[in-house]
Parts: sequence; C-alpha cells; structure tokens
Amino acid sequence: MKRKEHYKVGLVLSGGGFRGAAHIGVIKALEEAGIHPDVVSGVSAGALVGACYAAGLSTERMLELFSKPKIFSLAHYSYNKPGLLDTDKFVHYLNEYIPQSAYEELNIPLYICATNMLTGKLVTFHSGELNKPILASCAFPFVFSPVWLDGQCLSDGGIINNFPVEPLIGKCQKIIGECAATRAAATNNNTANNTPTANKHTNNNNNTHANKKNTNKARAKATRRQANANTPQY
Repeated sequence: MKRKEHYKVGLVLSGGGFRGAAHIGVIKALEEAGIHPDVVSGVSAGALVGACYAAGLSTERMLELFSKPKIFSLAHYSYNKPGLLDTDKFVHYLNEYIPQSAYEELNIPLYICATNMLTGKLVTFHSGELNKPILASCAFPFVFSPVWLDGQCLSDGGIINNFPVEPLIGKCQKIIGECAATRAAATNNNTANNTPTANKHTNNNNNTHANKKNTNKARAKATRRQANANTPQY
C-alpha cells in the first residue's frame, strides 16, 4: 500500500483496558454516519481496535476478538518473565483475526505507540512487523510481560501517552478522537475542576459571615445612638 502524505479523516483511539471495547461502538457509529477514517493512530486497547479496523475487520469480528480469549487462563501465565501473563502467548489470537503480517499490507495506514522501558521514551510504529508492536502497546506493566523487539523492551504506550494524536497532526483535514477514559481519571479530573469552586464557596461563606458581623455592629451602634437621643439631659 502506497502511503499518502495527507488524509481526509484521521481517527485517534486511546487506551483504556477492557473499556477500549467502546472504540468498536464508535467505529460502528461512524460507519453508519458514512464517515470512514483513512488513517488511524492508537495505543493499548486503541492499538488493537485500530489494527482490526485498518485490517478491514467488521465490528462483529472485533467484538469476537475482545471476548474470545480467556485472559487469565492458566495457559497464559508467564514463567521466568516479569508480569503475571505472558504477552507472547496471545499472538496466535492476532494471527487468527488479522491476516496481515506487516503495516504495509493493511487497508489504511496505522500508527501504534509503545513505551521503551529501558529508555522511558515513546516509540511509534508504522512500518514493518505488525503483531508484536500491537501486543507491546497493550502490555500493561506487572499484568502482561513486556515484548522484546529489535533490542527494545516494550510495554503499554499509555504509560507515556494515552491519546496519541501527534502522528496525525498536520496530515489530516479532520481528526476524530475517542478517549476511553477510566473512572479514576474522570474522578481526578472532577476533583481538580471542583477545587476552585470549593474555594470560591468557602470565600463566599467567609464574606457572608463578615458581612453579617458588620451589619450587627452597625445595628448595635444605631441602637446606642437612639438610646442616647431619648435620654433626658439635666
């Protein structure tokens, strides 16, 4: 597939674990609206869904891929590797659903991000071997073992960038982004957003108390003046 330099619609898919299945619903909605992205950038669960879309899978087949593997099956546990589960043991699922073995064989261009655990830097893949970068991008630390590729120890790209829009900037007329945010992230954002409001309420309450105190003082002073005015002078 010959790559273009500019695209009409780009699609960005975030990480999010099992919540990443929501990306499939977004793709279904876009298709029903007649919107067909011609380039995709994804990370973690978004990398998996993005690869399926770029490979031409239907949304029904994507759902099958998410639901078929028994993630915590004893056959998937790792031995002599960091992580609870051996990421390499999931490659046959990808081979079953994604027949393409290289980025160049996909229907549309795909960008996948992973984290190099040795350098702490983000690595973006868009050519060459396909399946290992997908697995690496999904390999959440401590749960899945890292993936070794070309001397790089790779894990979940969401560690550094959970919304990889950068590969598409300047290349698309329009960019559509889907973020499968976690509840914890949403809670943290709400807390951050509510903090100024809480301070504002606190300040308002303090001002209200101060105003009441000043009003009471004024009333007491006026009462004393009235009492003095009514007192006979000898």
